[in-house]
Amino acid sequence: MMGRPATEIPHKDHTVSPGKFSNYLIIVYTAIMLILGYIVYRDISKRISRIESKVLAIEKKLNP
Repeated sequence: MMGRPATEIPHKDHTVSPGKFSNYLIIVYTAIMLILGYIVYRDISKRISRIESKVLAIEKKLNP
């Protein structure tokens, strides 16, 4: 052991291959679009409910 050169230990490369990176990118993009879609849907449904309640109030005033 004393005079022998140390053997190299093979190290695994920690870089991400382009194929895996694109898969991760697609998954993250899809998740962001789903989250934003839910937020927009919730906001629009609230606005529609408010408009509908205003229309019903106007209809009640016009048709006694």
